[in-house]
Amino acid sequence: MFELLPLPVLYWNGEGEIFRFNQKAEEELGKYLSKNEININSITPVHKFFERERDLDLIIDAGVVDRKLYRWVSFLIERSPVIGATIGTRVGLECQTEPDIYSQIFHELNNIITGVLMGLELSLTEKNPEKIKEHVVEEISNIKRISNITSALSSILRGKRIYKRCNANSVLKESVKFIRRTLRKGIHTRLILPEPTYIAEIPEEFLYEIMINLLSNARDSIEAEGTIEVSLTGTEKVVRIDIADTGKGIAEDEILRIFEPFYTKKTKGTGLGLYIVKKLLNIYGGRIEVMSRQGAGTTFTLFLKGKRKQGG
Repeated sequence: MFELLPLPVLYWNGEGEIFRFNQKAEEELGKYLSKNEININSITPVHKFFERERDLDLIIDAGVVDRKLYRWVSFLIERSPVIGATIGTRVGLECQTEPDIYSQIFHELNNIITGVLMGLELSLTEKNPEKIKEHVVEEISNIKRISNITSALSSILRGKRIYKRCNANSVLKESVKFIRRTLRKGIHTRLILPEPTYIAEIPEEFLYEIMINLLSNARDSIEAEGTIEVSLTGTEKVVRIDIADTGKGIAEDEILRIFEPFYTKKTKGTGLGLYIVKKLLNIYGGRIEVMSRQGAGTTFTLFLKGKRKQGG
């Protein structure tokens, strides 16, 4: 019924296998379709349509195919047997403006919100009033941090750079403490901090967001057991932070693309995380490097303007 639409249309079954597509889909995605490299579950997981207590008419998603951004609309045609259709609208990455990119940055705050929710749930199981109070006070602090991040990002959207410095030692402690709550059993963290305190020339809110993003990626890359190690070093002019994991690693050809907007291999995610990290670092004169080996792990290294605190 959608054969003549001037947009890519994919028809799929209950396993997410694409069994038919229109001419426009063949023109734009043909080389991937012929190799069976596209399964509808990589665009919209079919199970979403059948989740308990949910009866969805359609699902809207976004993703990149062949360096082109598509917005996908998926819906069911039949329930027995399952037949669905997905229609794609292409949006060139070159058409994405800075506000378009930054408007989606707030998705990344879910990393923090998830931790807050887990902390509050933990407090519900606590019987000691002092412990409950301790949990609540900590989560109030994290909620304030979310507010600070959104305010700071709004300022950047208005073209206003925020001139602030932060205690890098303190930010690393807080970010590692936060991510520990979200770790599965078998994943451990190691934090290595020097005796002197390092002051980084970047707002605390942004360094915290960068760390949570990289730590979340490190956590997600570990499929069973593993370790995430964070270390801080520096000189009189540079602050260096290393985030190393023993996860599955990144393929060599992917490393060249991981900082592109909307590029992701995850089934969930916007593909904006590392783009945002690099963008924030660039704004404050920093940079990021990555070393990875498949099956052995990945290390991200941040270089920021900063200094060793005198007497610290």
